[in-house]
Amino acid sequence: MGTQLARIVVGMALLMLGSFLLVAETARTEWHEERFSALYLDQTLTGARDVSVVLADLSGFTSFSERHDPEDVTAMLNAYFGAIVPLMERERGEVHQIVGDELMVIFNKQGDTPDHPLRAARAALTLVRTAERVAPADWPRFRVGVNSGTAVAAVVGGATGHRKHGIVGDTVNVASRLEQAAAPGAVVIGAGTYDRLAAGSVAERLPPLHVKGLDSLGTPDGMSDTLEHPREDDRNDELDESPVPDPEENGDADDDPEAD
Repeated sequence: MGTQLARIVVGMALLMLGSFLLVAETARTEWHEERFSALYLDQTLTGARDVSVVLADLSGFTSFSERHDPEDVTAMLNAYFGAIVPLMERERGEVHQIVGDELMVIFNKQGDTPDHPLRAARAALTLVRTAERVAPADWPRFRVGVNSGTAVAAVVGGATGHRKHGIVGDTVNVASRLEQAAAPGAVVIGAGTYDRLAAGSVAERLPPLHVKGLDSLGTPDGMSDTLEHPREDDRNDELDESPVPDPEENGDADDDPEAD
């Protein structure tokens, strides 16, 4: 009797261990929300959100990668993101994805950060300041776009296989175009963000930006990195006077090896 009971206990333990290893391996191959997205109810995954989006990438990354070994490029990215990501999270931003040199951060995804436009603008300034501190002279610099407005959160993908929790909509598209228009080391914010900053915020109005496939983006605002790390009550962000080029006309510096 005792031997039979022991065998049952051992068998159950092995079965539980096998199940745990299977779940762990499945989770390891996926990222954040998509790890267990198949278990979520659709209504908990989908819906409109009032969010702020920070998009950043490295101007000249392609040509830098061509001139350096992959190990050096990886070390550069890890140095950048290792310093930047905790600062985005400190401002209650969620790092939605890192793809190559591009960083996407969402603010107020859960609807619990009413001051998300301020936090996103402040995080963008912190990003460029931190990158400047981390980077040697020959590293490419981040350009950053910020925009606020409505976006839709939804699981993107097939009924089976890989599924990703995405944020889509014009708010994200505009943030991407503002990022492309920003100069290296600069931040450009959309009207959707600037109009919701507290009274007393300072911005340099930039020319309207027109791009193919979108209506006029309105009049964006340029921001310069001139602050120490801002405090919770800091509202007076000094902003840049850099003009905003049309990325469709001038092209992306990454596509021109001579742009560095």
